[in-house]
Amino acid sequence: PVGCSSGVVPAVVSAVPGWGVVRLFPVGCSSGVVPAVVSAVPGWGVVRLLPVGSSSECSIGCSWLGCSSGVVWLFPVLSRGLLLAGFNSLAAARVFHKLMRRLGLERFYVHGGDWGSLIATNMAQMKPENVKGIHLNFFPVSRLGLQLLPSVILGPYLPSLVGFTRTDVERLFPFVKKNIYAMLRESGYMHIQGTKPDTVGSALNDSPVGLAAYILEKFSSWTSLGFQDLEDGGLDRKFSLDELLTNVMIYWVTGSITSSMRMYKENLGVNPMSRIDAKVGVHVPAGLAAFPNELMHVPLAWAKQKYKRIVSYSYMSRGGHFAAFEEPQMIVDDLVRFVQCVEKSD
Repeated sequence: PVGCSSGVVPAVVSAVPGWGVVRLFPVGCSSGVVPAVVSAVPGWGVVRLLPVGSSSECSIGCSWLGCSSGVVWLFPVLSRGLLLAGFNSLAAARVFHKLMRRLGLERFYVHGGDWGSLIATNMAQMKPENVKGIHLNFFPVSRLGLQLLPSVILGPYLPSLVGFTRTDVERLFPFVKKNIYAMLRESGYMHIQGTKPDTVGSALNDSPVGLAAYILEKFSSWTSLGFQDLEDGGLDRKFSLDELLTNVMIYWVTGSITSSMRMYKENLGVNPMSRIDAKVGVHVPAGLAAFPNELMHVPLAWAKQKYKRIVSYSYMSRGGHFAAFEEPQMIVDDLVRFVQCVEKSD
């Protein structure tokens, strides 16, 4: 969502393996604005793009195709990249850099959530000279070191002393319940996908009901943990059944659920703390959108340990892990504000 007539570079938005459907609002070409580039590697994602200021649907898919009548049009693709050993977030970042280079775009912005946030981060680490900025709605920080313990102990009582706001305290504490216990309950899928993806993948490829149950459970829990207690899982409170079934069907008709799970094994098969990207900071401008129902809340004070040039940090009023699907207008508004802020400072 940036203008070419004003000398501003285009944006790239990636939907990558993770639990989600992404719905974004691109800006039209006819208004003299460069469209957002949206692409994906095999994952849990469906991309739906809508013109800004319009409720009409453009297309469904997961790869950039082109622009016509002011709309970015997409089509679904299935890559075989994740059938190869070693295709982790770093490999995906290299693919996206190559894509942008082939499109003739030397400078661009990147937005990501879930695995997309890690890939966006890796892109900024690899070639900061090409990435003007990154905008994330999921930004866990793995290397807090000695800062974590004082923050957890003093945060509820002296939040300003450790750089917390009142909102941070509300979202982060009680710490064990909201972070450790909640993550143990919600991360069972990650353990099996990170170790034996082909085992569960083969089973899901053989059962459409099993596949639907496996995917839709996360659309309930990760939209809001409170939905777990509802008889229908609250599935239709943020999404239509057509949207949910479209997501399931893309994996069913392509048989790609197993390859999407391999992203976990490729990234978690080694100690994440020993990877080079875990030891390197991010020095391009960053915009962070913190949604209240995200799996974990990361305060600005913690995020600064990884992202060295945070231009904007927004406490979003509603939304969960599937932020771009649940609250697309909120995402695009925050993204636009971030880009405008970076461009003004240049």
